[in-house]
Amino acid sequence: MKTTRFKVGDRVRPRPEWREDPNRVPSGRIVRIESWGDCGAIHVEGERRAFAGYVFEHALEEASMSKQRRKVTGLVVFSGELDPDVEGATAELRQHGFEVVRMPEKFRRLLLHPRDDFAEVAKTVRLSSDDWEKLTAAEQKILNEIWDEARKIAARYGAEVDSFGPAQPGEQPFEVEFGELVNDDAKLAAEIEKIDDEMIMGVERARAWGRLG
Repeated sequence: MKTTRFKVGDRVRPRPEWREDPNRVPSGRIVRIESWGDCGAIHVEGERRAFAGYVFEHALEEASMSKQRRKVTGLVVFSGELDPDVEGATAELRQHGFEVVRMPEKFRRLLLHPRDDFAEVAKTVRLSSDDWEKLTAAEQKILNEIWDEARKIAARYGAEVDSFGPAQPGEQPFEVEFGELVNDDAKLAAEIEKIDDEMIMGVERARAWGRLG
């Protein structure tokens, strides 16, 4: 059986001349290879039918050629209630090859606890896409290993790492967390003013109810 170029677990796609075939040759991961003729019969995940091996090519060939150095990022969350060591965490993360960007002070007024803090960590790796769902299983494993490394370091300093994955083109630090406020200081100031007004109103209500002296 001439199927040595494929093995179970390989990701395949139709060869160019078979992509418009009315039988709709599938793409996906090989789950079983059976003996059939000179080329073998290949079963692809999610497909009940088997297809002759000669209609396929490796899907990873194109993905490998298109891999680029892409930044993967995660958010380090420091809860003020846990008395976090922000300086210690950022120093050790940098020692392990992570880029670390501390949260700009201009966002501090948006936080609930005076010792709450955030940092964005990043590493650069070769990936075929900036869409998590389009990454290969091997690439997703690499990202999960990087995430686990960051989480273990952060945990020693009272922190957690969340929202880990490929950065999107043009994405700026903390854009996921603070949205348009990252680039719009006027809206940020308005949001802070709104929070301050709500706090003042809360204090006044408490005084009216006799809860404050």
